Amino acid sequence: MRSLPYLLSLFLVGIMMSCSSDQAEPINLNKDMCDYCRMNISDGRFGAEVMTEKGRYYKFDDIKCLVHYAEEKPNGPIKFFFIHDFTKNNKLIDAPTAHFVWSKEFKSPMRGNIAAFADKAEADAVAKEQGSQVENWDTAKKRILE
Repeated sequence: MRSLPYLLSLFLVGIMMSCSSDQAEPINLNKDMCDYCRMNISDGRFGAEVMTEKGRYYKFDDIKCLVHYAEEKPNGPIKFFFIHDFTKNNKLIDAPTAHFVWSKEFKSPMRGNIAAFADKAEADAVAKEQGSQVENWDTAKKRILE
């Protein structure tokens, strides 16, 4: 009988661990609001989201809003950063591994004008077309904060 509480404890720990996720939560375009500027998120090419250490998701209409929010961290440390893939409408990708291209021609909602790409070849092609260059996550964040 002593092993029953132990087994129940292990079972509960297993359930709790399976509930945590490192996946992006889909953004509902034209329904979700930006947690930074309070605008409606309507463009599936420039949106973004973060997941905090506590497992809460915060959504943004532009990478610019995400970066400023991350600097302020009003809801605690951030565990994951997700960005919309510019070429795949409303598909979130891991921001630190993405490839970024800046161009004034993008005209993103808050004028961050940075697009993210999961595929380096796609980023290279768009950068060449825009007369720009491919940047990594750290460089893109610095550009926004300048």
